[in-house]
Amino acid sequence: MAKKYKFKKEGMDCVVFDYPTLNNVILLCVPSFKGGAFQFFLLRRKLRKIGVHVATMVFSFRWFSKKMFKEMTISKGKEELEFTIKKIRSFYPSKKIILFGQSSGASICISVDQKMIDGLILSSPTLNIEETLKSYFDFENIEKIAKQKYLHFWEPVNFPIKLLRMSIRSTAIEDAIKNFNSNMLAKKINAPILIFHGSNDKRSSSHTLNNFLESIKSIKQLVVLDGSSHNSLSFWFSNRLSEKIHLFLKTNFSI
Repeated sequence: MAKKYKFKKEGMDCVVFDYPTLNNVILLCVPSFKGGAFQFFLLRRKLRKIGVHVATMVFSFRWFSKKMFKEMTISKGKEELEFTIKKIRSFYPSKKIILFGQSSGASICISVDQKMIDGLILSSPTLNIEETLKSYFDFENIEKIAKQKYLHFWEPVNFPIKLLRMSIRSTAIEDAIKNFNSNMLAKKINAPILIFHGSNDKRSSSHTLNNFLESIKSIKQLVVLDGSSHNSLSFWFSNRLSEKIHLFLKTNFSI
């Protein structure tokens, strides 16, 4: 049975579903902005079967809330994730904490203070806000598009497959422009890192990913999944991911 924790302080109301085992590692799953803990349902079940201690996080704005789409920023996500890591560390002081971030959740994972964690796993990481926005919109200058109050677009959502109309407040874009530089953040990564990338990912290019990888000086591994698209790996490719994650944890953390 999962243990449910609510971590609150002013301006924050995070939820964590904890599935403890005797393993010496905690895999803390950080969702993208368009989803919550459900994103990791299949992957979490497969990892649990092989004994991995998994915890899944939900941000304050919750899954599918209007504020999550309109007002969530990488900076706020970073603040909430660091707050959550401290709480989990107080529960399990002897365990290593590995972050598993998906899409924008991966952006948040590489933004946190790297001294707080022991490893990183990224799935479909969003590494360049301008590149990602251009996959949705046609524009010449990102500063101009950020001046609009809201950006509206349709996004396919898996489980079940449907189109979801989403809105992003321009402050979220401005925050990413000002505070998120993946190549600079990569230089601060000192723990082992595993990255999953879909060969059909239209939101984050292989070129951007390779530049990010070149900036990382720690132990690193890239797994490219043929035929997979952005932000769908933990659901449609959960078997492959669980195998690679288990091997990564065994190799680097002796689980």
